[in-house]
Amino acid sequence: MINREANSKKMMERLQVNNLHFNNTADFLLTNISGSRVLSVGCGSGDIEKIIKFNGSKEIMGLEISKSENPKIPIQLYDGEEFPFENNSFDTVLFVYCLHHTKSLQEIRRLMEEAARVSKKEILILDHVYSNILERFGLILFDYCWNKVFYLKLKMPITFNYLKEGEWRKLFDDMCLKVVGKENPFRSCIFFKLTR
Repeated sequence: MINREANSKKMMERLQVNNLHFNNTADFLLTNISGSRVLSVGCGSGDIEKIIKFNGSKEIMGLEISKSENPKIPIQLYDGEEFPFENNSFDTVLFVYCLHHTKSLQEIRRLMEEAARVSKKEILILDHVYSNILERFGLILFDYCWNKVFYLKLKMPITFNYLKEGEWRKLFDDMCLKVVGKENPFRSCIFFKLTR
């Protein structure tokens, strides 16, 4: 009985940490979303997006490669290649902690091209960033544990494809995307607000 209670207490502590992280992330993103129609690529079950929708009265849709067992927002499945939407369908396209799950810089570029195609106004990216090998190792350890604890049932690739800030900026320059906002809102995280 004591073991079951201890396990239950640990699970509640994990959920509280998770909810605090989701709330902080949603609050930060809400201050940067200028449009009302939002697409969130790689949203998982849509936990952060649900908070954005509730607190900001945004019309938000998720886009995922695998089905969530308990989606919090409407989620459209897609093939991981082409977004199933017309040009300029959304005001804002979000990538929240998902691009480091891609296999290569070319895959990130392809997703960014699709985001630029379906976005009328802006692309927002919030992802992990590192500047040295020790930070990279810390991100790998954190990311592996976080995804195994909270997202075990999602068929999410864990590839650790983190970019340095200079690599992000080169990608944006090569794609003729203009950085109109940049912050480091959380430890080992970088945020970019982009326009065409």
